[in-house]
Amino acid sequence: MKDKEKTVLICGLTFVVCFAVVPYIFGWIESTLPGWFDRADCEAYYLLFFHLLTLPPLIAGALWLGGQQRLCYTLGLEGNLREGLKPFGVLLLTMIIILLIAICIQPMFILLSVALYECAEPIIVSLVTVLIRCVLFTGFTFTQLYRRAGWGYAPAVLFVSGLYLLARCWRLPFQHFEWEWLLSIFVNFGLIIVFDIVWAAWFYTQWRFNIWALFAVQWVMHIPESMSPSPIDTSDELLMLFLYKLFIAVVVSIYTVIYRRRKGYTITREAVVDNKNTTI
Repeated sequence: MKDKEKTVLICGLTFVVCFAVVPYIFGWIESTLPGWFDRADCEAYYLLFFHLLTLPPLIAGALWLGGQQRLCYTLGLEGNLREGLKPFGVLLLTMIIILLIAICIQPMFILLSVALYECAEPIIVSLVTVLIRCVLFTGFTFTQLYRRAGWGYAPAVLFVSGLYLLARCWRLPFQHFEWEWLLSIFVNFGLIIVFDIVWAAWFYTQWRFNIWALFAVQWVMHIPESMSPSPIDTSDELLMLFLYKLFIAVVVSIYTVIYRRRKGYTITREAVVDNKNTTI
């Protein structure tokens, strides 16, 4: 088997196992230990345990593809931490300024800072969840398809998005498999999922495959889901979540484009492969 075909096969199998097989194992654990993993208590801990279960197949896929010596590189765990925190700092400063302006206009917005303080524990817990998601979606699957298999940007992100949407549909009962239901799945979940994966892949490549830059920004995007005691699944909630993520993506993208032009560098797949330790 050629290296490109092997890469696609391993990435696809790993992704399918993580999001089509692991959920059944997770459901079996929930039924075996009732009350231990109550999603109504805290969504953050529920998601953390699920993503921890995806680690064994993810690491196994990376070892199969790149071997033990190149494990971190295969998983996409690379990049300069100090450089990676630059977009996070710009984003944090922007959000603080907006919050202060909002408080000056309407003092009731100060309750938002109180809510953040009260939800500090699940927000911190979500650090692990977001890191695993960044590695699985972008650091491993997208990067290997893009760099090793030689796929273009669009085919790689469409492949990842399509597999994830199919995994979500596969886990649901067949009696719900109707065209109206499929349309609602795409509108309610697909838009956010595709946006997350497409934008994350673009941002990741712009920062020369620096996983820490992507992780920090994605963690901020994940805060509303961490604060929520139950899954965000209504149309209004999903719309607000999408607009929140879109705002963050716009702010960080503007900074990324300005920073890249100021530095005057260009990004090519071959240059990154040859100089994988180079940082912005």
